[in-house]
Amino acid sequence: MLEFDVIVIGTGGGAKLIRPAANLGLSVAVIEHGKMGGTCLNFGCIPSKMLVHPADLIRDIEEGRRVNIVGRVPEIDFAALVSRTTETIEKDASLIGPAYAAHPKITVFEGTGRFTGPSELEVNGQRLRGKRIFVSAGVRPRIPSIPGLADTPYLTHKEALRLTKKPRSITIIGGGFIAVELGHFFSACGVRVTILSRSELLKEYDADIRSEFLQEFGNTITVNDNCTFERVDYENGTFTATVKQNGQRFTTHSDQLLVASGMVPNSDILNVAAAGIEMDASGNIVVDDHLRTSADAVWAFGDIIGAPYFRHKANFEGEYLFRTVFEVPADESIKYPPMPWAFFSYPQIAGFGPSEAELAAQGIPVVIGKAAYKDSGMGMAYRSQYGFVKLIFGARNRKLLSAFVLGPNAATMAHMPLAFAHMNATLDDMLNTIYIHPALPEIVRNAARKAAAEFKKGL
Repeated sequence: MLEFDVIVIGTGGGAKLIRPAANLGLSVAVIEHGKMGGTCLNFGCIPSKMLVHPADLIRDIEEGRRVNIVGRVPEIDFAALVSRTTETIEKDASLIGPAYAAHPKITVFEGTGRFTGPSELEVNGQRLRGKRIFVSAGVRPRIPSIPGLADTPYLTHKEALRLTKKPRSITIIGGGFIAVELGHFFSACGVRVTILSRSELLKEYDADIRSEFLQEFGNTITVNDNCTFERVDYENGTFTATVKQNGQRFTTHSDQLLVASGMVPNSDILNVAAAGIEMDASGNIVVDDHLRTSADAVWAFGDIIGAPYFRHKANFEGEYLFRTVFEVPADESIKYPPMPWAFFSYPQIAGFGPSEAELAAQGIPVVIGKAAYKDSGMGMAYRSQYGFVKLIFGARNRKLLSAFVLGPNAATMAHMPLAFAHMNATLDDMLNTIYIHPALPEIVRNAARKAAAEFKKGL
């Protein structure tokens, strides 16, 4: 039995604890069952954006015709792009393990750790005991129970990000971040993309975002939602999906099939029940407002405690744990600021806070300001045909509750209202800010002015 002050399971969000704890002189065991660096580096945020960025450039060039850019649109060298992305990611990931191993207080175990009891694990036949254990082991793709699917060579996002031969067509089962972002990438590469979703695409998001997004996204990608899957077949290099939609049966045919229908937490792989760690019905580890599990001296954070599956959320939680458990021990509950999200698709969308419908369901009176990209100085330069900023304020206190952005640089644009909301800013704070003319954030100001006009109507 090897004894450690700290055991960290997972090197994605877990990176926020591993070296910082070791630098305090604590002995740290690191357990990683996959590639060092976790999902974000290897199969998520980073490689997907390395593919999406060139896709964005292609779409921007195509839209350049609106501003008198003429000529042949260049093509993406699919194999070269994917190969470069893979080589870059694998080089970065390969440096993590040796860097940890070189630290005198860190011991690396590459393999699957399984709890064998309270505070005890086994990995590669080696038994470990930790005074404090932190579980950040993430999630894996959920594979739906569709007849015939298991007998086909379908892709998950992991294989799709490493696919070096460009297909002529691809069917994507799912309707979340992965489906939308990789759908955009493949489409911009000239691949015919069909999305099949069990529910309404983006059903959890604000209705204005959903409506305009689907209108624009649907110009390049075929979207079928509210689907019931009957079966999937594979023969002679072709995938056939048989689906019902609104009672009507239809089939899709494609060279590739990407399954992107959600995630499953890795709690079962870790055998967390042996440590007395409680899980919910979906297998997410249950934590309290200190990220403590039901087992003594065991904490959990990141994707394994449930959605949203954002690396920025896991990083925030990891930093909170390091600060309150190690750096300056304190009985301080975690307090989440507004949690932003973004779809790096085309068009790009981003935002934070409850939707208009959610606030109405809670009985919270609001005032809304919405401004279009096209009605701004930079929007005129872009000759924008779509895009908007939507701000939602509390009707009683004028505080910014939510913001949603659709259009160029939406993920960047959303940070301005995000900062206002984090500081509990009111509409007046936003109106009293000087905005660079004619930068895109003037659209945020325009939305604030629209809200001010709505407030005046209510006087």
